[in-house]
Amino acid sequence: MKAKKKKKTYQVNEPETAFSNKRITFFKSFEEENEDTRRYYASLTPEERLRQLNELIKRIFSEELLAHPTLGNRIHFD
Repeated sequence: MKAKKKKKTYQVNEPETAFSNKRITFFKSFEEENEDTRRYYASLTPEERLRQLNELIKRIFSEELLAHPTLGNRIHFD
C-alpha cells in the first residue's frame, strides 16, 4: 500500500498595490512617467497612503519586527 503524497500549495505574497493596474503603460519620457506617478499619489486618500507606507515598512523591516515584535508600536516626530 503506497502512501499518497500531499501536494504543496504555493502562494505569492506580493503587495496588492504593486499590481493594482493590469495594463502596461509606456511613457515617452521620464518626465511623463514622473507626472503620472505624481497624479497617482495625489489621487490616493491619506489613509491609503499610510496603509501603503505601513505595508512597505513591514516588508522592509520584517526580520527586525519578528525579532522585536513591539519595535514599531510608536512613532516619534522631531
